[in-house]
Amino acid sequence: MDEQKKNYELAVEYMKVKDAVDDDYLSAAELFTEAGDYLDAAQKAEECKALAEKCRERLLNEKKRRKRTGDLLAWLAVIVCVAAIISVKVLPDIKICSAAQKAFKDGDYAAAHAELTESKDGFVSFLYANRLHYSTAQRLFSNGEYVLAAEAYGKLGNYSDSEKNYILSLEKEADKCALKGDEAGAKQAVDSLRAIKEYADKLNETVYATAVKLTESHEYQTAFEMLKTVKDYKDSAALIEQIPEKCYKHAEECYKSGDSDKAIHFFVMKCMKYYKDSINRGHKISYEYGCEMLENREYEKAEKYLLVAKNYDDTAAALNETYYEWGKALMESGEYEKAIEKFDIIQWYKDTVQYKSECHYILACSLEESGENEKALKKFASVSGYKDSDERAARLENK
Repeated sequence: MDEQKKNYELAVEYMKVKDAVDDDYLSAAELFTEAGDYLDAAQKAEECKALAEKCRERLLNEKKRRKRTGDLLAWLAVIVCVAAIISVKVLPDIKICSAAQKAFKDGDYAAAHAELTESKDGFVSFLYANRLHYSTAQRLFSNGEYVLAAEAYGKLGNYSDSEKNYILSLEKEADKCALKGDEAGAKQAVDSLRAIKEYADKLNETVYATAVKLTESHEYQTAFEMLKTVKDYKDSAALIEQIPEKCYKHAEECYKSGDSDKAIHFFVMKCMKYYKDSINRGHKISYEYGCEMLENREYEKAEKYLLVAKNYDDTAAALNETYYEWGKALMESGEYEKAIEKFDIIQWYKDTVQYKSECHYILACSLEESGENEKALKKFASVSGYKDSDERAARLENK
């Protein structure tokens, strides 16, 4: 019951996140589900899933709206490029593909394969001929021409299920040769299969062993991604399940030893997305350190931590205060351009506009004093109405 209550309360916190996105609601839904029959957890889980879907739809609609104009211009550019490519590159390939298509219709699949192999690097081959080549390989396989079928599937690389069919073609050729008593042909096919298997085994073992070492050296995210590529090899699936727990424990150790940077790094890793309260924990630590750095006037560090904290608690307000105080500190040290950059980030926060205007005014006065009248005029004009900017600008115009 304690664990269910903990999951329920953590899920409620996710729902309270400001400007929550679909991932926040999905995390909450998963935690409510883990809370089982605690209070109204089941109902809350469904509510969160519905909210996540609404977030997704809203985001997709916004993306579609923004892309319409860009897509139209992009398509116009593509049409121009395609027209140029057709004139210099595609026409020869069209002839080759047409010849291959005729051979295919005539049932001469070996000839179709030969024609298509010639255009393997062509533009049309990429867009169109792979499908025809795949169909040719299928017919060759059906007709028992396994060597040519294997060659055709080999040319197609990872197109559709070509890699699987390539191996199947070799297996069929080995069986066919064995039945005919063709020992040389069978040996050649078996040798090819053995080479493929040995290569695959070596590759899997290399990936697996590397991932295990990376896990031991606390490079959990890279190990996680690598193990997913060989999840059916040895105990990779089990190791994938164990990585979040190991990462969480290591993050705890880093936090207890005072290494906040590493603790945050491990808590917010992608592989930790739905593991316990890991992400929320990382954001909380980052927020606390960000606020501490703000109090210490270490603004660059405060920004770094608060950006990681994202929407945790009142992070947005803390970030605004960071840029505000940072800008004022830069003014005090005479770094007016940099101060303006910080004030630009927070726009209308507190009396930012006043400070920003002062920065521009001071820079304008400095430019006027150094005789850079044209630049000074533009600066004074940018803060028209502030102090005597208008009078100074008018005086410069009359010079």
